[in-house]
Amino acid sequence: MTDKWIAHVDASSENPGLSVAAAILYNNENKIDEDIITIQCATNNEAEYAAVLLGIELFTRHNNDKNNNLTIMSDSELVVKQINNEYRVRSKKLKLAKKKIDGLINENCLNIQFIHIRREKNKEADNLARTSFITLKERKGEKI
Repeated sequence: MTDKWIAHVDASSENPGLSVAAAILYNNENKIDEDIITIQCATNNEAEYAAVLLGIELFTRHNNDKNNNLTIMSDSELVVKQINNEYRVRSKKLKLAKKKIDGLINENCLNIQFIHIRREKNKEADNLARTSFITLKERKGEKI
């Protein structure tokens, strides 16, 4: 049986400002790992790109076989369509993030399918990003 790898990704941001990118990696519907990164100053779209990068990094960290197929699920239609070359990337920062994603894909010979899903289908990644963002703000003593 071929492993089915899926990463759900999402972000939470002050837009622009403090942001959290989150990714959850599944293999055959079993949660393998989850991770977040904090970004001191980013737009929501920049944080969404960071979440995609994090999803790819989780996959490369845990995928020990020769199956280089990954599906990334995101509720950011803009980011998915830009990565899939359906929309043009205009922002210099997003162009750099897309270039980094393309580089990781080529460098690791990955076959990644990027799929836009509705927010309701991305609840776990949304919750991880949102609760991590709230916790981060509370640690800084800021009101939410």
